[in-house]
Amino acid sequence: MATVSVRVGCSWSNNHKAWNKSRIALKAVAKEVQIRLQPGKRHMLKAVPKQLDRIVEYRRLRATPGETISKSIISKIDIADILLFDVTPEKGHMQGKANVMFELGVAVCKKKKTYLISRGKKDPTNLASDLSGCYLSFFKGEKFEPALHMLLVNQCMKLFLRKNS
Repeated sequence: MATVSVRVGCSWSNNHKAWNKSRIALKAVAKEVQIRLQPGKRHMLKAVPKQLDRIVEYRRLRATPGETISKSIISKIDIADILLFDVTPEKGHMQGKANVMFELGVAVCKKKKTYLISRGKKDPTNLASDLSGCYLSFFKGEKFEPALHMLLVNQCMKLFLRKNS
């Protein structure tokens, strides 16, 4: 059974808070996709998979030991179906961290489905003008905004059904 691969690029400062919050929000997305694929629901699968808990795979975008950072990151971007980038300004940075911006640039160049997320205040003026056309969502705590949550659920459903039909 093919899964949908979601990768998250974010800063690793602040005791991995960014990843932990994104992971919890993505777990809610995966759970909703799982509920929508339960037996009796209308979908286009020939058969309902036994392991519905592995429909959406979400991992952080980070290098693999033993490979160059750029090669490792680029290979993970290549296999990802959806990419989320946390562009929250951090202390000492006007925009998101440089590594996240590099990863975002690679993903955009490869025409991947990319979404920008930012923790904290709803202030798109902090975003670089080059990114003004990108989908940007803000989240507080451990939940995405409802619009991004539903967008990700629908994207995951569409990708999952396409891969498994």
